[in-house]
Amino acid sequence: MGDAGLWFRNEANRQKQLWREEVLPETKEKLKIDLAKRKNALKKKPKPPPPLAFAPGKADKSKSLAAGIGKTVKKDDSAIINLTAQDVDPLPHWKCKRRKIEVDVPSTQCLASMLLADPFVVRILVDKAQKILRADVLKSKSIPSGHTLLPSIFQLLNIARISKQLCALKGKQCYIPDSGLRKILIDGEDFNPSYESTRNCLPLVTKLLLDVDLDSRMVVGGDLYDAALQKVLVTPEVQTAEWEGTSSLYDIRAIVEGSFVYLLQPGNTSEVALQSQFPRFVAALDKLSGGNMLNEKPFFKSLTHALLRHKSKLPHGTRDLVTGCMLKWLRAEGDDISPTAVVCSPLLECFMYLLNEVRL
Repeated sequence: MGDAGLWFRNEANRQKQLWREEVLPETKEKLKIDLAKRKNALKKKPKPPPPLAFAPGKADKSKSLAAGIGKTVKKDDSAIINLTAQDVDPLPHWKCKRRKIEVDVPSTQCLASMLLADPFVVRILVDKAQKILRADVLKSKSIPSGHTLLPSIFQLLNIARISKQLCALKGKQCYIPDSGLRKILIDGEDFNPSYESTRNCLPLVTKLLLDVDLDSRMVVGGDLYDAALQKVLVTPEVQTAEWEGTSSLYDIRAIVEGSFVYLLQPGNTSEVALQSQFPRFVAALDKLSGGNMLNEKPFFKSLTHALLRHKSKLPHGTRDLVTGCMLKWLRAEGDDISPTAVVCSPLLECFMYLLNEVRL
């Protein structure tokens, strides 16, 4: 109403006319140009993705293998389907500097290490390493570090081991442990656990498995029994000094524990051979654990399950060996071992369970 209302109506009409004559045509022209550019870009043939291969010179091989599988296999997935042990190379050792800015997005390496630290994944990795040592390394009479897959497995085990430390850093620092093929020392360190595991201690595990195999072949029913009677072959001595200084090698301890559980399963050994085999594993575990086996819950759970598979057929000699070994570990002494820790330990829990189930 009045002069003020007239001014507002005139201004609204002016803005409306300005929108129709200038703003709207200019906007339509820009939209038309953008749509034309997008249409031309879609007409162009996209570049094919690079071949997915983890080793040089494997792209051509993977393509040729994919052609022989069948017509239903897609070309994009051929490289993944045809990956072999030769294609899985260890990751290079890498350590980046700390970030000065806090990052809210979860670190990819932290998430990956959490997945690797899952007990199911660790069990698969340990089982795979044992099978390689028994089936490939021993039969081919080769060194473990020369296998195409073992260094990568141990690298994944080491990443799983430092999962807590990586998650505590919250993405401020990324770290990939060395595969252990070469002795790499960084920041003045004088000890490389990856190198000690892969190059120094893994051959000891192979020697342990070889001695265990010889023990089973030198008893009654074995192919070397006659040679053992004639003193042509002598039972190998128990290794103790060779395992000194290995208490920090958690990956090697897991491999030895898994091999020990595998040995005690039904059908894998005899009561006579176990008298020589059992002390070998106990001596190795004593050094690998630093004399403290109280809190090795996954190992004792697996050991209990393996012994219970014998049911009523568990030999008395095996019962005496297991009982004596567990009592020895329960009497472990140390400044950090208190009576309360012994009573609340997984070792005592599994020992009492075995006493009730098997009546050791």
